[in-house]
Amino acid sequence: MPKNTATSKRLRTPDGMKSQQSEDAGTISPTKKTQTLMSYGFEPASKMPELAVKLEESEDSKQALKNITEGLGTSCKNGESTDSDIRRLVLKGGLKAENLIQLGQITYDKVLHELSHYHLDRDQLMGQMKELKVYISGSFPLSITHPTVVSNDLNLYVNQYQSSKLVEFLAGKGYGQPTVLGKEEVKRNEGYKDDVGKGAVLTRSMHNGITSVLAMEHKDGGCINVVITKASPLQVIPLFHSTVVMNYIAAHGFVMLYPKLTMNNMGIINSRGKLTSKLEGCISKYRKRGFTITRGYPSTVPRSHTCGIDKSCPQTIRHLQDGKILHIPFPSHAGEDPGKLQELHDAKKCVRQLASGPFCTKGTTDKHGFSLVDTYASHEFNLNTEKLTNTNKTTVKLKGE
Repeated sequence: MPKNTATSKRLRTPDGMKSQQSEDAGTISPTKKTQTLMSYGFEPASKMPELAVKLEESEDSKQALKNITEGLGTSCKNGESTDSDIRRLVLKGGLKAENLIQLGQITYDKVLHELSHYHLDRDQLMGQMKELKVYISGSFPLSITHPTVVSNDLNLYVNQYQSSKLVEFLAGKGYGQPTVLGKEEVKRNEGYKDDVGKGAVLTRSMHNGITSVLAMEHKDGGCINVVITKASPLQVIPLFHSTVVMNYIAAHGFVMLYPKLTMNNMGIINSRGKLTSKLEGCISKYRKRGFTITRGYPSTVPRSHTCGIDKSCPQTIRHLQDGKILHIPFPSHAGEDPGKLQELHDAKKCVRQLASGPFCTKGTTDKHGFSLVDTYASHEFNLNTEKLTNTNKTTVKLKGE
């Protein structure tokens, strides 16, 4: 069984060292307030290779970008980038085609550095992720863009039909017999309760897309959680407790679903009802890390928005190829169109809506968040499903309709 307690566990500090401390000790301080991506003219990622983000072209801006990128060129050789390098490059420098290629290498190097804590070879793991369609999610991707966020466990999301191959791969890397985590263990465990498994998903368990969670510990330390999903792992990620952790790493690159918010230490709670003590604990953890997390569109964002249209509004229906996510392709896919990469490797249809729409500026009677990936859907309320004749698609209807 994983060795975790509610009050104390071995935490990996940002420099890779280990220390014994309470979860409430608070070694993480808020980062400095920055401008939003939209204030820099955030543009659809599908416009690559022309531009993924259009920026101010003043001489000061160009010089700032030059200063940032020159510094990054030497600081990231072994994945040891300085604090907030990627965030600074995105927010201050921008993502023109040539810079996006550089940023892809920086991100790939940081993944190499972070995976060393779990005794895994990056390229070997990426090979498995490509073959089995495995995704890294939870707090690990957030640690790539926010180095002060320390990931204590590595969460790998995999379809139920490929899970045995992933477990076999990890066993070959020194990880022990997997332990199936029960509902109470997932709830108790600090490493899982906000980032992985049933504790992260606010829908009813019968519809959240997760079949089980396996914990595997390495003989030399380090824990990996294999989260087994009924269909695509991407169906689960939009059901997490807040937009802060709606990020993932695929074999082709790094993806952040709500970059305008997350890059500025902001997030929206993905819940329509009363916050449970468990959910409040999840949100509190990230607030202590410097994030402003609200039920509706964060009021501290320096511009007004239109409900149902602004891509960060909880009332807006989003999809993976809508151009408002942050997608950083890894070097093996440098120069490729991110939208096409997502369609080819992730999903052709990946539609989502947050559950906290009624709490935003403009009221709405639509109180139900959902997540749909290709032919599989999950909804916050009980569902009736009716298979269509002679097709593999499923129509999802609310009870009482």
